Amino acid sequence: MTPQRRIDLLLFSAVLLAYAWFHQGGGWSQNARFAMVRAIVEEAEVAVDPFLIYRAGGPPGRLARAEVTEGSFEAEGRRVALAWERGLRVTGEAEPDPESVPVRAVAVSGDLVFARGHFHPNKAPGAAFAAVPAYALVRVFGIDLDTPRGLAIAAWLTGVLSVGLLAAIGAVLFHRIALEYASGNEAAALLATAAFAFGTMYFPYATMLYEHDVVAACLLIAFYALRKSGSGPMWAVLGGAAAGWGAITNYVTAAAVLILAVHLFVRVKDRRAWIGYAAGVSGPFLLICVYNIACFGTPFTTNYAAQNPMFQMTGDWLGVFVAPSASVLLAVTFSPFRGLFVSSPVLLLAVFGLARMLRDVRFRTDAWTCAAITAFYVLFTISFNAWTGGSGVGPRYLVPAIPFLALALPHAISRLPRTTAVLAAASIALQLLTTAVDPQVPIVEVPGRPLWKESPITEYLLPLFVTGRAGPLVDAVVGGREALRERAENLPIARVRGPVSANPIGMYEGWFYMQFAAGSPEANVNSFNVGEIVFPRSRLSLVPLLVIEAALFAWIRVRCRRPRRSGP
Repeated sequence: MTPQRRIDLLLFSAVLLAYAWFHQGGGWSQNARFAMVRAIVEEAEVAVDPFLIYRAGGPPGRLARAEVTEGSFEAEGRRVALAWERGLRVTGEAEPDPESVPVRAVAVSGDLVFARGHFHPNKAPGAAFAAVPAYALVRVFGIDLDTPRGLAIAAWLTGVLSVGLLAAIGAVLFHRIALEYASGNEAAALLATAAFAFGTMYFPYATMLYEHDVVAACLLIAFYALRKSGSGPMWAVLGGAAAGWGAITNYVTAAAVLILAVHLFVRVKDRRAWIGYAAGVSGPFLLICVYNIACFGTPFTTNYAAQNPMFQMTGDWLGVFVAPSASVLLAVTFSPFRGLFVSSPVLLLAVFGLARMLRDVRFRTDAWTCAAITAFYVLFTISFNAWTGGSGVGPRYLVPAIPFLALALPHAISRLPRTTAVLAAASIALQLLTTAVDPQVPIVEVPGRPLWKESPITEYLLPLFVTGRAGPLVDAVVGGREALRERAENLPIARVRGPVSANPIGMYEGWFYMQFAAGSPEANVNSFNVGEIVFPRSRLSLVPLLVIEAALFAWIRVRCRRPRRSGP
């Protein structure tokens, strides 16, 4: 094994271990995808109906699944219709049905569409498809999936072997590219990689069954492959396939596919590479066409066309897009609520590094590509009517752009090494805090206070980690203000599980304690980290991870310092 591959293997192990350490519990986005993964593997179908509604019943601590057919389900011997908002049945009847039950009141998720008599996630399917082989492997272990603990373990392993694995591969390729941008400076490349892998939102989203890290990793793979496409057309095929998979994981990634195509056209003059890239993209494109036919009867549509009306805004372009907003731009960059540079201050120096990289003739083509992809995702986010992203910390729709911004860090390190190191350390601490406590902090709209002033980090994550109790963000709800009374009945008791792994939502429910009471053994296993096997609900559960990571990175640093042998 060559020295570079040894470093790659050590880095891959260190990153994957950190990502595999955490399971974040349930939520609308990951629950809908996990239901689809189970449907494909267990039922050989793409509709999530068989895994949509769970009920606690029968033997204590066990779950039963309700039979869902044609927009209704079986409950206590009778059929109950499912509805969107305001009693409008999912089947589309013109008259509201007062006897119907809202989907989000009983289902594992509200991120759904209803078409041709079946429910599907309202997400592009790429992340779920990527998790199918992982879940098929997990089933071999014989985990009892009719218990909260079994579902949590199966979902955790499925996420590790799909999103976590892809994210770790992306980090290794990031290091290889960063090493070139650092002109062979191993320390600078390693610092940039650590800042990216652990000091940005890429870290927490590598621990959940969301699409963002899948897209980011696919685009990184594509970018790396296209930079090597001059060595042969198969690299272009790989780049096209990876970029195409990113596009079927989140449809707006199609713009990044085009940007990468321009990058290839400028960088490589071999037509075989252009054809190879197009051939690679066509594979995922054909797959999404087959999926759309199976779900909706036509290849020329998306999941969003039939989604829950609560996500559609009348008057907005395609129901979701508005004019770019300067106030949203400030909110997703510098506000305590969703500021990218608040949760990852090291990325401020990445902006500085990108400006320097654009002036470097050796990397100018790459720099423009990185800048274009970053600019596109910023433009998308500030034009999206749901830019807040629901429960979370930071602007999650910018995650696919983060590697392309962070790739400029070596140019900042060469100029400001100590400042970069300090900001990288601060960013890693903030993202570890987020990942260890809860990356899915609910939005709490406090009357009289602008949303941008809300601070998930200082008002929720930090107080909970330090004291084991929530801070002002939840105290506002505990106060019982009338507009927040419904949440006040759930949110405070949802956050008394301790300073780590705070999310009590399971893969079998769409909101807090729909099936099991707060403090019950079933609710307490829904999120966890590996260290809690020895130190349950304790900050000490992070110590083994930190010790192992320190040892691995020290080892990597030693390997980097060893002189490279010439020859094979």
